[in-house]
Amino acid sequence: MAQAHLAFAVSFVDTLRDDDELDLADRLLSPLSLRSNEMTARIATLVRDAGFAVDLPDRAAVQLAEIGLFGISYAAAKLQLALCFHHTVLDAQNDLAADIARLRELTQDG
Repeated sequence: MAQAHLAFAVSFVDTLRDDDELDLADRLLSPLSLRSNEMTARIATLVRDAGFAVDLPDRAAVQLAEIGLFGISYAAAKLQLALCFHHTVLDAQNDLAADIARLRELTQDG
């Protein structure tokens, strides 16, 4: 469980280490059924790919649908944060403003 969160955090700050942490999270989680941790690790891959993966918004939309299906509501905020990061790297100000508004909606009730 901690490895998924470590991979998420490392994806923001250490591009030399993020693939290793994501691979380890995948190996540790693959025999288990811990959807929330699997989702955290998959969101970490979006953070890793932020700014250059043209399919990132589509991948995020698929993950958002899965989050809704599995009822992992707090993961939606993590996913939205990943989209904020992606649009910040791209300097896509309009998309970033919409992302921030959505993140506020998701987090306003704690």
